[in-house]
Amino acid sequence: MQQNIQGGINQSSSPTPQFLLASATCLNFNCMLILLPVSRNLISFIRGTSICCRRALRRQLDKNLTFHKIVAYGIAVNAIIHIVAHLVNVERYHISQSKEAGGLRNKLSGIGKTANESYLNPIRNYEVNPTTQILTTIAGVTGVIITVAFILIMTSSTEIIRRSFYEVFWYTHHLFMVFFIGLVIHGMGSIDTKRAEWASSQVFSSLEPEFNTTVYFYWTCRDASAFEWFADLLFLLETQMAEKGKTHFLSYHIFLTGWDESQATHIALHDDEKMDVITGLRQKTFYGRPNWDTEFRQIAENHPSNSIGVFFCGPKALSKILQKRCNLYSSADPRGVQFHYNKESF
Repeated sequence: MQQNIQGGINQSSSPTPQFLLASATCLNFNCMLILLPVSRNLISFIRGTSICCRRALRRQLDKNLTFHKIVAYGIAVNAIIHIVAHLVNVERYHISQSKEAGGLRNKLSGIGKTANESYLNPIRNYEVNPTTQILTTIAGVTGVIITVAFILIMTSSTEIIRRSFYEVFWYTHHLFMVFFIGLVIHGMGSIDTKRAEWASSQVFSSLEPEFNTTVYFYWTCRDASAFEWFADLLFLLETQMAEKGKTHFLSYHIFLTGWDESQATHIALHDDEKMDVITGLRQKTFYGRPNWDTEFRQIAENHPSNSIGVFFCGPKALSKILQKRCNLYSSADPRGVQFHYNKESF
């Protein structure tokens, strides 16, 4: 089951997040760095500062254009990695909208169809051309613009062009203004998904199926509307577990910390129903904040000799509380229960 969850999430979200994030970080750093070697005022200032600039360093400053070229090559390599990773993602996004993708992947791709709800999959329909669809986004358009500008700058910087057509080299290099403006807008126009969507996906995808016997999932939120998109996914998981006879594999605990008077009245009137009035799931929603001492104590009693991984994503204040509880309820005997804390804080 865990493999199905992880596969569905990976198909609907980025399959190469490490490549995307690493190349984007390197691009941002190199694009900042590439301007320094060609800043004449900066070079002159460093060269004229005798205290911090010895003779050996001043000789290195004479190689500023060589350093400028090396950084440009680094930008080219990371740009290729970044573009290829995005192309792979677009294809995976498109496949996730097909009927053959499976129920879980279709469910994840369907997140965002209701009003005021962000989405995981930017390709909203399998019938559309994925390339055309991406080019309708800010990130797609600016990505093409900065790529074309960079290619023109690079190709006009070859030695043949510089020697034979220096004006072409000089004027084409002024496209750096278009490049940097597009780079800023490109970052601002990237796909924005709710923090909770990513966090919940990471919680499930980080669990290894070989070692899991039970998954305890805790989610706290102030607004009941935040549960709406995730309730469909939990319902699908409930159904899968029931079909496989593993109803006790997933134990989820949803805590609502904020509600108004009308919601309280509605909750009280439907308290006796089998399905939860907020999420529509079999397990009822809890109201208020969880008592972590009670929760950890109960889990420790249920698994007295197990190694338990705790995966947290949320505010740092709560992270410190959970880390202390992990240390407190871990047995001094290595053969007893052990809580291993892992976090991803914003």
